[in-house]
Amino acid sequence: MQSPIYLTLESVISRNSSHIVSNVLHDEIVIMDLKNGNYLNLNRIGSSIWNLIEKPISVHDLIQMLLAKYQVEAHECHTHVFEFLNTLEQHDLLVIQL
Repeated sequence: MQSPIYLTLESVISRNSSHIVSNVLHDEIVIMDLKNGNYLNLNRIGSSIWNLIEKPISVHDLIQMLLAKYQVEAHECHTHVFEFLNTLEQHDLLVIQL
């Protein structure tokens, strides 16, 4: 079993596109995992995060960009971003550079 990777604000992340196909459907993104046949449907904010992590970005910079784009409290944004990134990591959709 692989040890869990803990994200911090300094973590540099990007999406793992090696085994997925994604497509835009209205204002959402659908991601199909070619390894196991699972798919994720990302809402508007999840889709924004997915687009922002196309290239390596620190979690701090990602959160700052989301705070500038959406009217949300910083604490709430932090919480939701870390939850979402952990979900991506659990599905092997996130590359974390240590």
